[in-house]
Amino acid sequence: MIKISYLCYKNKNPKSQFSLTKSIMKRLLVSVLTCVFTLGIQAQNIDTNEDNQVVEAIVDSINNVSEPEQIVQNVIVVEKTVRFGYLSYNAVIQQMSEYSEAMSTIAQLRVAYEEELRRGEENFTKLFSEYIDGQQSFPENILLKRQKELQQSMDESIQFKQEARALLEKREREVMDKLHNKLAGVLKQIGTERRYAFIINTDGDIYPFVNPEMGEDLTQEVMFRLRGGME
Repeated sequence: MIKISYLCYKNKNPKSQFSLTKSIMKRLLVSVLTCVFTLGIQAQNIDTNEDNQVVEAIVDSINNVSEPEQIVQNVIVVEKTVRFGYLSYNAVIQQMSEYSEAMSTIAQLRVAYEEELRRGEENFTKLFSEYIDGQQSFPENILLKRQKELQQSMDESIQFKQEARALLEKREREVMDKLHNKLAGVLKQIGTERRYAFIINTDGDIYPFVNPEMGEDLTQEVMFRLRGGME
C-alpha cells in the first residue's frame, strides 16, 4: 500500500500561491508515482494500464480543489490488490493417477515384507521350541550350537524388519518427492501466467481462513492440467 499526502496552506496571495502549489504538486506527484510504479512493475509485474489510471485519478483530485483559501489536506491511498492462489497439496496429490499406482506398489511391497517377517518369526519359534525340548538331553556342544542359531535367527529378523521399514519409507519419500515436483511445476506455470504474488498450500491448518474474494481456489485448474489439459 502506498500513501501520499499533500497540504496547501493559506498565505497573503492565496490565488496565485494556490495555483502554483497545484502545478507543483501535480508535477511532483506524477514524477513520484511514476518512479514508484516503475519500481513496482519491475519487482512484481504490475499492470501499467492500472498504474496510469491511478496517476490520472490523483491529478484529477488536485484539479478538483476549487477553494484556494481553505487548507486542503488529502490522503490518497493507492491499493494494489494482491492476487494469489490456494489449494491443498494433499487433496490434489491423492487424486493424481501416479499416486494411486505408487501407493498400490508400496502396499504390495509391504505385504511381501510382512510375509517374510512372519516366516522369520515362525522359524525362530520353531528353533526356540526345539531348543527347549532338547535342553535336558542335548550335549553341551549341541546346546551351544542351538543357542547360536537362535541368536542368529533373532538378529536376522530384527535386521530385516529395520531394512524393510527403511525401504518402504524411502520408496514413499521418492514417490511423494516426484509428485510434489510435478505439482510445483504446474503451480509455477499457473502463477506466472496469472501473475500471482504467491500460491498457498492450505494443508496443516496453517491458514485457518482464506478469503475467496481475494484468492482463487486452484484445485480444479491444477487437476485439469495434471491430466494433460491446458487453460
